[in-house]
Amino acid sequence: MKKHEDLPVKVATADNATFIALITTDGDYIVRGTYNVRNNLKQFLSLILPADAQLWSLFVNGRPAKPGKGDDDKVLIPMEKSRGGQEATTFPVELVYFCDGNDLGAFGNRKLKLPKVDIPVSVLSLSLYLPYGYTYTSFGGNMEFAEYLTKPPVADEEVEVEEYAPVAKKKAMQMKQMLEAQVQYEQDMTKTVQTFTATDKGVFPVRISIPQVGLVRRFQKFIVPEDEDSSFPQVHIRYTKKGIKGILILV
Repeated sequence: MKKHEDLPVKVATADNATFIALITTDGDYIVRGTYNVRNNLKQFLSLILPADAQLWSLFVNGRPAKPGKGDDDKVLIPMEKSRGGQEATTFPVELVYFCDGNDLGAFGNRKLKLPKVDIPVSVLSLSLYLPYGYTYTSFGGNMEFAEYLTKPPVADEEVEVEEYAPVAKKKAMQMKQMLEAQVQYEQDMTKTVQTFTATDKGVFPVRISIPQVGLVRRFQKFIVPEDEDSSFPQVHIRYTKKGIKGILILV
């Protein structure tokens, strides 16, 4: 008999992560996110926030949690274990953080960054609320602008090549379901009473809601690895204040 060396496998993962973010005309942005986690073994979820981000609130499986501070300013979130063995159930890890910024001005660029975690995420979704009064000329970054989540395709739309019709209908239905899930998440957030969190160390936080006001744009990223050396999931926004573009063209 020969004993073979065991290979490492993932002991925790997030089926999906759903975020809502609001950028103000002051250039600040506030983000609320929920990771739906399956965990067999991990004691802590390691989280890296964008530089200068302030963690305002943290909940694990619906209960307030006290974050710890790890090496390199990592946030350590105490984890629960999933129930059900191989068919482990998911539980939510919810957080809210705030980033200070400069006024948007007449035109320019902005970056919005989401956290990095030390578990893989299958689907990362973001609903970004942008201030009115601006024209948003382009979006970049490493997240895909999910136009189909803003205006979902029709499941029974006509397809020119008949053999592809079943595939197209199935894809359209999947996109529609993803949109409905994201919109439902946004609606659930509006039911939460808006308040502010205590900032004292060791104090359990309170739940904070994000005002959902402005022009909404949705983004996605599939299969986000846990490589801490990789870039933050992020969206780049290029904007121009309405009325300025016409003046620039005239000049």
